[in-house]
Amino acid sequence: MKSPRLVGDLSIARVADCLAQADDLAAQEFLDLSAVTRIDSGGAALLLELSRRASSKGHRLRIQNANAQTRGLLEFLGLQQVLNIEQEASDPSAGQAVENPDRGWQCK
Repeated sequence: MKSPRLVGDLSIARVADCLAQADDLAAQEFLDLSAVTRIDSGGAALLLELSRRASSKGHRLRIQNANAQTRGLLEFLGLQQVLNIEQEASDPSAGQAVENPDRGWQCK
């Protein structure tokens, strides 16, 4: 299964627009954050909501390819375990990450 990718800024200014796609995103097994350029607490709240929606449908959303800024913020907020963030594919100890460069989810 290929992962949908979130693209660009994942900030409070875009959360309302992203919520319109939340059910589709939460239905995925993986969510690729490799193209997210910046995240703030609003973006973290969005990821938490996607995780909650996935859980309510009986599965756990797995987040892949989060950059250092994203991982740092989520760790600071104490969400790294709650959100099931996987190691990066470039890490030799990590599992295989699935990327889908053809498809980017842009919340407009």
